[in-house]
Amino acid sequence: MRRLLWVLLCVCHPFLSVHAENLTATESPVNALDRLAEQAPMLIIGELHGTRETPALVAELARLWADRGAVQVGLEIPAQEQLRLDAFLRSAGVEADRQALLVGEFWQTPHERSDGRRSEAMLALLESLRSARVAGAPIDVLAFDDAAFHGPATDRNARMAERLRLAHEAQPQTRTIVLTGNYHARWTVPGSVRPQSVPEGYAPPKPMAAYLRELGVRTVNVSAREAGFWACLRDQPCGPQQLPAQPIVDASLLTTLDGPDRD
Repeated sequence: MRRLLWVLLCVCHPFLSVHAENLTATESPVNALDRLAEQAPMLIIGELHGTRETPALVAELARLWADRGAVQVGLEIPAQEQLRLDAFLRSAGVEADRQALLVGEFWQTPHERSDGRRSEAMLALLESLRSARVAGAPIDVLAFDDAAFHGPATDRNARMAERLRLAHEAQPQTRTIVLTGNYHARWTVPGSVRPQSVPEGYAPPKPMAAYLRELGVRTVNVSAREAGFWACLRDQPCGPQQLPAQPIVDASLLTTLDGPDRD
């Protein structure tokens, strides 16, 4: 996979974009995210699933914020995995601990049905958070998805938002970093969707972030000029995909990238 050239499309305010080339000579992507988040209680980071770079960015940001206070990292993983996640964070991180985490149904999904949330990069994120926590960093992980949220009669975005809201209300002094598919990080429903990504007649739901707006959250879409990622497209097995080269990246790319994810 080609190395990502970071572009942070911040929709904290309408269509504010920050390009990598506009960062200061010494400003890293994590410092740019930290600056854009200001003192928001929750930062929602939208991604194309299946990259190495975005989970690594989340790990670095969580460790930075943990130097200032308690941090919760929300991951788009079913709550059925929460006990195993908690146990791994408390563990020594040896191979037996890793295998105890991976025995969960979420991690056992076959590649041809996996949408990119299960990866070595996600495991590396959890390991980074585990090692920071063992060293004394006040970091927790919240699995805010749920196996029960999937299905045509369920508003998954609304229910994931409610889980994040309840976690925030339970610990209002804890800042939250949420890593999620970039559709869920949107403020609004897109005007159009890519037909190859969804079933015919699909109506895009209200995105998760839109339900949390009044909490003062910030939301950022992490994109790239060129990148490989993992996705599920209609009538195709899930697998590696290539983001078309973008000679100019601006706020209009939000609509292009924020197609509905299927998982």
